[in-house]
Amino acid sequence: MKLSESLALLSKAGLKVSGTVVSRGELLGLPRPLVLKADTEGHKTDRGMVFVGLRTDEEILEAYRAISRRHPVVAQPVFDGAEFILGALRDPTFGKVIMLGMGGVYAELFRDVVFRAVPISRKDALEMTESIRASALFRGFRGKRANRAAVVDALMKLSKLCERRDFRELDINPLIVDEHDAVVVDARVVL
Repeated sequence: MKLSESLALLSKAGLKVSGTVVSRGELLGLPRPLVLKADTEGHKTDRGMVFVGLRTDEEILEAYRAISRRHPVVAQPVFDGAEFILGALRDPTFGKVIMLGMGGVYAELFRDVVFRAVPISRKDALEMTESIRASALFRGFRGKRANRAAVVDALMKLSKLCERRDFRELDINPLIVDEHDAVVVDARVVL
């Protein structure tokens, strides 16, 4: 699924998402700083299809031109917070499982993740948040704190979605979590 389709699916499941497909004419009235990315399947960062922290009209238009040659463009505000990854897949042994870990571009490097079989309980979700090394972010780190309750809520909603639907793979990376909320800013769904 394209990014916009993945975000719509997750929004329908009750997760808070950010991002909308925009035309060139809509760009300059959007709040800044801005993120522009390709509305495509798969990883966008590795292909140069994500532009972060755009502030000037020139930066925004240049990024829009670079992406729109090949793909529709998704615009998002810049969110500040801790980056987590949530995911779902079908394991040959355990069936449907969901995952939580440290997200962002270093998710694959540090592999700080935990898995649970679907469906999960609220207790399972709490245990997942305590089982990763990045759990220190929920207690506060360098003056910032990630909202554990918002992550637990996102895990519960993802579990319910997985009970209703089958996915070969579902990745939410990153889920940006600040002291108030958790927002899906990128997702990849493979049916």
